[in-house]
Order: sequence, then structure tokens, then C-alpha cells
Amino acid sequence: MERADAEFRAANERITTMAEELRKAELVRDRLEGLARLMGSYPEGHDMRARLEALHVNRALEAQRRPPQRRARRGGAGRRGAGASPGAGRRSRQATRRAS
Repeated sequence: MERADAEFRAANERITTMAEELRKAELVRDRLEGLARLMGSYPEGHDMRARLEALHVNRALEAQRRPPQRRARRGGAGRRGAGASPGAGRRSRQATRRAS
């Protein structure tokens, strides 16, 4: 009986985690779509449009729309790599911006 309860709790936890991840993915998609709409509101050659295009919003949106299995095969551990600190990607982007 206790084992069944433990399995039930573990299954509920997995479902809750998956629901949270789905909600986060939907929020990311919504923000990327908003940026894509914003980018489209600026005329070609406008400085702000060029900045938004440099973010590769469309590429990120396409990657976000891919099924999770395909994303996992392409990206592996992600841009930061396994074992990197959570801020590693952000710090390297900030250093790149300062250098240019």
C-alpha cells in the first residue's frame, strides 16, 4: 500500500513538473511571437528592427515550435554545456557586447 502511494505521489510530481514546463514554454513562445510582431512593425533598415533581427527571434521561435524530441537531439546539453553555471551564457553574451 505504501509503495502504491509513493508511486502515485511520484507520478503526480512528474505531471506537475511537466505542466509547469509546458506553461513556461508557452510563455516563451508568446514573448517570441510578440517580439516578432514588434520587429515587423518597424520598416526595413530601421535601427530597432536591425537590433531585433540580430536577436534571431524568428530562428528562436522556429526552434521553440519544434517537438521536444527534435530539440533534445540537436541541442544536447544546451549552449552553456553540461555543468556550466546558470549565468554562464548571459555572462559570455555581456562580455561579447562590451567587446564590440
